[in-house]
Amino acid sequence: MVSSNDALSSSRLIELCVTCGRGIDQEDTGEWRSFVDKCVVAYAVQQGHLFIDLAVQISLALIDIEIFQNTMEFVIFQQMSLLMIEAAESDDVTAKMQSFCELMAKLLVVNWPRNYSRCMRERNAVLFAVMNIVKGWLIELKKQMDAPNERMTATCNICAEGLLHLCRVVGRKLWLKWPELVDEMYAVIKPLIVSDDLVAQRSTRLQFLDLYVQINDWPKSGSHGKASR
Repeated sequence: MVSSNDALSSSRLIELCVTCGRGIDQEDTGEWRSFVDKCVVAYAVQQGHLFIDLAVQISLALIDIEIFQNTMEFVIFQQMSLLMIEAAESDDVTAKMQSFCELMAKLLVVNWPRNYSRCMRERNAVLFAVMNIVKGWLIELKKQMDAPNERMTATCNICAEGLLHLCRVVGRKLWLKWPELVDEMYAVIKPLIVSDDLVAQRSTRLQFLDLYVQINDWPKSGSHGKASR
């Protein structure tokens, strides 16, 4: 549980970061890149849960600044690429991947200001980047389904884990915000459950089965289901 002192400290930190961001020259791309790395994406991925919530609040506060949006878009795509590279070389990326997915999930379902709530690059490049990453995961998994005799690659494994963790974090909120995206997920998940060739690890298949059941429950009023850990 977060204490009142912790909440106050978080509020002050958000205020400090937002003030810092608004003080940056909008032509200084290098300074914006440093700010986004240190205060938002990379730092949240490295430090975990508390800083992820701060990153989301900072993003909400600065979304009206175009260069902030564009820098966030660049850094989000870059972070995903780095995680993919690390996953191909090492199995030790789980914590960072989960933090990244938590950040992506919360950016997807947060209540953006009305003018920035549409998933269009010219409206909200942050939301656009997050949605493209999630749809990229689905595309990779669909490719795997088109090659059923091959075991899941490292890239597909990280896409599968990303999808599962994203749904763990926000559950039914994802369906409430983006029902069409959930429909796309649903279409991909079923083949992953029934095929031994597509998903080698039984634990992953069971998690997809649980997610499949939860998605069926999400349209029901009052459902708060999340995929099991």
